[in-house]
Amino acid sequence: MKELLAEKNELLAKIARLERQAQDTGSVSGDGLVTEKRRRHRRCANEIDRSFRCPVEGCPKSYGLEGSLVQHIKLKHPKYYEANQITPSQVARTARQEAAPKAE
Repeated sequence: MKELLAEKNELLAKIARLERQAQDTGSVSGDGLVTEKRRRHRRCANEIDRSFRCPVEGCPKSYGLEGSLVQHIKLKHPKYYEANQITPSQVARTARQEAAPKAE
């Protein structure tokens, strides 16, 4: 009997902890189900500074994050990716060089 009471108390504590976590991420209805979650803010397409341009000739794509560009190159230009062994740091270096004003 003591074992069952201890197990019950553990389960009640676990339920309380899960309900607190659910309240932090959304509202909880009377039956304990999470009815709404807070959404992460995502930038609109026109808010993104697309400074990372695809280096493949003829490809017009540009991205706001270097990881996104590397993923694009891996998926859309696998031969270029394999031939050049593109890394995010190389992409960042190239983007900085292109963005820097050229001294004449």
